Amino acid sequence: MQIPRPKPAFVSPPNNSSYASAVGCHLIIPLVAQDGTSFELDPSLAQASGYGVSIQALYTYQSSRYRQVKSVGLPPGAILTQPATNSSSSSSSDPLPRNPSRSNLEWIASKGQEGYKYVVCVVAIDSSKAFSSVGEPNDQAGAGEIFCLNVDVQRCRYCQRDQDSLQTVAKAWHGAWLEVWSGNHVYESPDSLLFDASPPLQTPTPPMATIDASSGMAAAGERNKLRNSFNPVEVGVTYAVDRQDDLWHIALRFGVDLTDILFWNPDLADQKAKETQVPVSQLGHRRPCSLPPCAKGGSDTRDAPDAPCRLSR
Repeated sequence: MQIPRPKPAFVSPPNNSSYASAVGCHLIIPLVAQDGTSFELDPSLAQASGYGVSIQALYTYQSSRYRQVKSVGLPPGAILTQPATNSSSSSSSDPLPRNPSRSNLEWIASKGQEGYKYVVCVVAIDSSKAFSSVGEPNDQAGAGEIFCLNVDVQRCRYCQRDQDSLQTVAKAWHGAWLEVWSGNHVYESPDSLLFDASPPLQTPTPPMATIDASSGMAAAGERNKLRNSFNPVEVGVTYAVDRQDDLWHIALRFGVDLTDILFWNPDLADQKAKETQVPVSQLGHRRPCSLPPCAKGGSDTRDAPDAPCRLSR
């Protein structure tokens, strides 16, 4: 007599999906896993027989041009939360395990995490905790696939809070409000970061990612309905380095302090980056963030390659 063995696996999003976020942005990625067992049963039938699944954090890779660090669990500031549908199905009056199981990977990136790329890996575990989506060392069927998500925390961008103004944002990023406003003409007043008349900025976030609407963000699939979909403040410009460039000359060219360039680009200020001493000219298509003095009148000069206040799109 054959007995179905647990076989937990992720259903969505697709493995190795890529997402973009920024400092202060509330990124929410829905995760769904199920256990159809080795008999490939419908999850509801497997659940009725006592087969369930849970989602847990595994490890995270933080990568820059200079190093890659592996740490246990999620990135700092990230958590796994249970949506309301899971909470209702796992009440004390319902003894059945979750199958399928749903969790949200939520992350508000903080200052110092921008400029890095993160690979966040999670695992689906059956209710007996004997089998997982990764597979077992003695599993004759072979180990499963590591399930990971890629998150790029973009430099020079910041998701505003309700109490923010251009003045508070500029101060936090070592700049002046006019410098920030010169790259964010959708805002009519420097005292408020709310607007209605202008279209949202283009979001690189894939459709599977959703954003907490209470923080000015919306589901990527509803960009045409909600105007603030992935609409962070541009707190600086990105500059594509040339072969002869170094940080000192970039700072001199844009009239900013070298310490500020390192503040805006934590990956360049990383201790490992200082130890390797790789010149900026060897960074290929690296795009450091800088906040140059604004042109008089705050005119939009993004079409002039050497002009200050130009935004690289």
